[in-house]
Formats: sequence, C-alpha cells, structure tokens
Amino acid sequence: MPAKPDLIRDNALWHYDVDIAPARAAELAAEVAVLNVAVRKEAAARLAFDSDPWSLTAFLARWMR
Repeated sequence: MPAKPDLIRDNALWHYDVDIAPARAAELAAEVAVLNVAVRKEAAARLAFDSDPWSLTAFLARWMR
C-alpha cells in the first residue's frame, strides 16, 4: 500500500503538532514508497513466510549499526 500524503499530514499534525504543506507531504509519500519497496525487497531475500517474526527486527537492528 503506497503512503498517502493526507495520511502523512494527519499523522504529523496529530503526533507532532506539525502542519506539513500538501506539496511536501506528497514528496514525503514518494520517499516513503521508495523505502518501503527497498525494505520489502531485502526482507523477501532473507525471510520466508514461516520465519521467526523477530528476524526482520533483528536484521534491521544489525543493519542500522
């Protein structure tokens, strides 16, 4: 599911009291979509349907170091 600019704006306002301009929210939505594709691609290469649910979290923690 692609990120929606309105959802990004609503969450920024609700959680951080930050009003993001619609154009910037659209840019952020595009960036989130690219990141989602990259994470899904890496996860698919390393995880199977029956993998331990914490495997992705552990992988991301190691990768972020």
